[in-house]
Amino acid sequence: MYDDKMIEMSRVVYLFDLLITNIAFVLAIWGRQLLLPDGNIDFYTHLYILPLLLFFTIGFFFYTGVYSNPRYTTLIDFAKSIFKAVVLSIGTMLTLLFFLKVDFISRAVILNFSVIEFFLVFTYRGFIKSHYEKIAKDGSGALHVLIIGTGERAKELSAMLREKAELGIKIIGHLDPDPSCVGSTVLDVPVIGVVDDISSVLEKNVVDEVIIAIPRTMLQDAEPIAHACEEEGIKLRLMADVFNLNTARIRLKELGKTPLLTLEPVAQDEIKLLVKRIFDFAASLTLLIIALPVMVIVAIAIKLDSTGPILFVQQRVGLNKRRFPMFKFRSMCADAES
Repeated sequence: MYDDKMIEMSRVVYLFDLLITNIAFVLAIWGRQLLLPDGNIDFYTHLYILPLLLFFTIGFFFYTGVYSNPRYTTLIDFAKSIFKAVVLSIGTMLTLLFFLKVDFISRAVILNFSVIEFFLVFTYRGFIKSHYEKIAKDGSGALHVLIIGTGERAKELSAMLREKAELGIKIIGHLDPDPSCVGSTVLDVPVIGVVDDISSVLEKNVVDEVIIAIPRTMLQDAEPIAHACEEEGIKLRLMADVFNLNTARIRLKELGKTPLLTLEPVAQDEIKLLVKRIFDFAASLTLLIIALPVMVIVAIAIKLDSTGPILFVQQRVGLNKRRFPMFKFRSMCADAES
């Protein structure tokens, strides 16, 4: 997302989801006690699984798209994503309780939680979408942007900002190094001055961000702009397509005090990768424990059947041409590959 306000809104949504999940779990325990007052349900004992339930639920929220952009997501899409996430988290939780033989946790509490969690989160998503549409319509969340440049890159930027900005963009004007451009318009937005006027323009106008959209041959003009923005405490952005490359994602990182512009050929979502990594590890560990008796029997059979090692090890090529050892049970005679 482009807008910092949308990023802030996303953080608030995430924190509220944590709160809602806690409330849903408490209501699930209370509902179980209300429906079956004679049941032996210990409230504090059930709280032990709450951190794990929070981890699975929020993790699958990210994975299934519950945190998708409300601008492009319908309530039906939200309902499907929330349902998938709840089913996956509850299924994973019940599976763990079964294999770990945890008997003191009421399955009815878990099922109650799934129903309450779905309806509470879905209701909250409905409120978010309604609030988002309201502030996007009345313009109260719009960002005031000043664009440096009037060329094709500036026109492309202006068009994309109007189309893609989550809560709306108000472009107050353009500045250009060429004085002859002053008074003209760029997509109906006036050129209000030259680059040397940056300080006075920032002082006299409401400006949230300044974006530099000039050719890389003119980047020497960016330094006074950066100083002016720093003095006024205004965020400065630079169009990063200075090399005219098609990349999946561009990021800026710092190595000490040196900024590094990173161009990644493949898009990577850290949250989804983290969830997948944890799921892969947990699933592999669970399956390994289950298959361990069979693996022991296979190892003994191989050792009794022929001489040589039980495992066959071979070098394979992995990520970025790095080699790694691949292990498998030996199914042929020793040194068969040679």
